Amino acid sequence: ELERHYEGFMEDNEFVYKVVDTAYGFENQMFYLALEYLNLNFMFPYALAQNLNYDIYVGIDVHDRYAGFSFLYKNAGKIYLKYKDVPLKDKHSRAEKLSAEQILEIVEPTLREHIKEFCPNPNGMVLLRDGNSHGGEEKAVLQIIDHFSAENLLNKDTFKWAVVDLHKNSAVPLRASLSATPERKYELPTIGTIKRLGRNFEEAFMFNT
Repeated sequence: ELERHYEGFMEDNEFVYKVVDTAYGFENQMFYLALEYLNLNFMFPYALAQNLNYDIYVGIDVHDRYAGFSFLYKNAGKIYLKYKDVPLKDKHSRAEKLSAEQILEIVEPTLREHIKEFCPNPNGMVLLRDGNSHGGEEKAVLQIIDHFSAENLLNKDTFKWAVVDLHKNSAVPLRASLSATPERKYELPTIGTIKRLGRNFEEAFMFNT
């Protein structure tokens, strides 16, 4: 199966293999397989040149019976992913709603471990909620701040925090795609694609998935 995606030839007195032009789909597959391998081992071949405004970013998403948590520190040189089973909701409950207790079960011990190693005395935290937050997020953040302040892991008086909803629908009419091949006119943008915005292009939107 692999052999049909490669061709061999001599180059500088050395026999080398190259992905054939017709193996576009396979090349794509290998790229994402390599990324997944790195993700599973918490190794990332990239980081930001400078630290973000705040030292801690926690992302939360809920899908079906799972809640996913991502932890990103300082310049994104350290990223960790965790998940938790959540019970299916009945028809009277919001499918994506998480209680403060469910959030604390994953977020608090993870941050307690990581703060000591990655960002002692952090300046702030942003909790990013895919979709809509429902109150449990804010309650959980405030409890974490109280607990960590008592443990001298952060300075409550100067520590900044926020809960930010990442809405699934937006009024911003911005769509991006890459021109792939004659057979596939539009393709998803690659990770890291940037679109500059604003009158003087002083802002930019980066596609991170």
